[in-house]
Amino acid sequence: KPSERPMHDADEAVCFQVIEHVRDEELFIENLRILNRKVRIGTINKDVWPFVEGVEVFTGRRNPYHVNEYDLTAFKALARYFTDYTFFSQTYDAGQYWMVEGLYSNALNFYIHGVLL
Repeated sequence: KPSERPMHDADEAVCFQVIEHVRDEELFIENLRILNRKVRIGTINKDVWPFVEGVEVFTGRRNPYHVNEYDLTAFKALARYFTDYTFFSQTYDAGQYWMVEGLYSNALNFYIHGVLL
């Protein structure tokens, strides 16, 4: 159930590498809305990260704590919770990580920054 105590002390809520651990996406978003309407959410791109169907390639073990993993299409669908937002992708090139505006299928991680409905 959503939190009953509004907390508007923060300028924004930042949740990187969290949403893939949450069973109820809508409840998660509702609790973020109660905390603060301005949020940043980030997660791995399941199509690029060194996982295959949730199994870590280097060890062969599945992350038992990932209940949802997002590809580009699924992450883009999070926009339905926002009134104003910008997508970002984290890429790796020439030995460096880059944060670029927009969603790209080759991104390591996806991010959305905006204001919740």
